[in-house]
Amino acid sequence: MKSKKSENLKPSVEEVYRMLQTQMESVMDAGNMKVIAFTSVIDCEQKSAHVCNVAKSMVLEDKKVLVIDCNVDKPKVHRYFGIEIADNESSQIIMEVPKVPRLSFVPSTGLLNTGKIKELIEKVKDEYDIILMDSPPAGMVNEGVKLSVIADGTVLVVQAGKTPKALSKQMKKVVDSLNITILGVILEK
Repeated sequence: MKSKKSENLKPSVEEVYRMLQTQMESVMDAGNMKVIAFTSVIDCEQKSAHVCNVAKSMVLEDKKVLVIDCNVDKPKVHRYFGIEIADNESSQIIMEVPKVPRLSFVPSTGLLNTGKIKELIEKVKDEYDIILMDSPPAGMVNEGVKLSVIADGTVLVVQAGKTPKALSKQMKKVVDSLNITILGVILEK
């Protein structure tokens, strides 16, 4: 049984994301990085939540942030921001997140591919302090690897006990062979 004292020592969810943001910023500042991909080896349910929470944390530090939802098959970013996307709105490229100043996002559409995302990033890079991409699992979808290549750095989300070791080792070889910069790893339960 845990004591109340030990439970009080656990940081809040918000504080965990602020710590992650601080760690990412120190690495990003040292390497002049602006475009960050979040990917995983396998499909991780909370990856999109991590992207959105880091974005919100950065906005609290007066950063202007753009989140690009690159998950064509399983787009989730709009849900985490509490936005319903109608079919006619999916063609709107950049949308503002209501009630969150300095936070914008690009909804996932079938029109987005790595080439178009790269063009979009080049077009808007100077307008934002940071661009975060919620990309598909790089261990399962080649698009996830391609997005990590065009990013300045990548945060890898891994599920403890669920991500197969063989697939993780294969992912490590791909990361090394393509010189993908890993900024950190989020280990999920």
